Amino acid sequence: MGVHLLAITIGLLKNKNMPKFYVGQKIVAIRSHCQGFFKEGQIFIVTGVFAPICKCPEYLITIDVPFPEGVIYPRLDCDRCGELVPYPKEAGEPLFSEILFEPIVEELSELSIEEAISLVSPIGI
Repeated sequence: MGVHLLAITIGLLKNKNMPKFYVGQKIVAIRSHCQGFFKEGQIFIVTGVFAPICKCPEYLITIDVPFPEGVIYPRLDCDRCGELVPYPKEAGEPLFSEILFEPIVEELSELSIEEAISLVSPIGI
């Protein structure tokens, strides 16, 4: 039973099709946004999680940062893959790649297995 559970856990850690964050989670920007929506070190609460809409595998999140007044984005120009895609109307706020953020861990029990291992191992998994 233990080996089976370990195999499932390793499979989940390698699954890149799972969102990194959940709605209500506290996160911190690890780099500033290229258009100035936020700066490195700013703290946010995730307000929405959206599946990838372009060729990139990362999920997109909303963080209660509004569009600039009078600006409506009918499409999303991905900075990484260059794909132009229709902007999801249900987002209602600017979408940001999850790779721009890291979770804020307030209790050790909130760490995933992968995060806990990376704290004790210089190379992680």
